[in-house]
Amino acid sequence: MEIAAVQGMGPKVANGIVSVSRYIYTLDSPRNTAFVTKYKAASKGEVPSQYSESSYAAGYLLVKGIEKAGSVDTDRAIKAFEGIQLDLPSGMVTIRPGDHQALHDKYIIR
Repeated sequence: MEIAAVQGMGPKVANGIVSVSRYIYTLDSPRNTAFVTKYKAASKGEVPSQYSESSYAAGYLLVKGIEKAGSVDTDRAIKAFEGIQLDLPSGMVTIRPGDHQALHDKYIIR
């Protein structure tokens, strides 16, 4: 559950809620710690949401795919994205070749 939504409920209502997310800013990894530190510095202390991390991940994927393709040509870039693996703040992500879906961990959060 997004931090802002939980905070809006107030602690009595939000206490004990369990949900699933693809990202939470408290993940304990060097990549996420660096991301959260830089995000907080750029946002006057706010923590990143799953949407902030997803936007970062999309941009990072685009850059890495274009670098791998050596081109911005659509067909070459799409082929380069297939099977690419990225170490993101949310963990390892692989783009599945058959349907271009992102495979990543999900986290149970309270």
